[in-house]
Amino acid sequence: MRQAIWSAMEQEQRRPRGRRQRAPQHVPPPQGLQQFMPAQQFPAAQQQQPAKQANGVAAFIGCLIVIGFFVLVLVNILGAIFSS
Repeated sequence: MRQAIWSAMEQEQRRPRGRRQRAPQHVPPPQGLQQFMPAQQFPAAQQQQPAKQANGVAAFIGCLIVIGFFVLVLVNILGAIFSS
């Protein structure tokens, strides 16, 4: 069992890094625009960047709202303590 694990580890280390693994043989090649235009040049790939930025802005605004709520609660509690 140890030898099988060791040989699998050696085989993994011999595999070249950074290359995509080949698709299975039964998958048909892509058709349509994908044959003529690489995936990096698709308009859909370019539209994903603004969506990611919008998600980041929405998350930032949500965090500001939550922090603001906690600040208001803290001010009310401290006001109630020190108003006496």
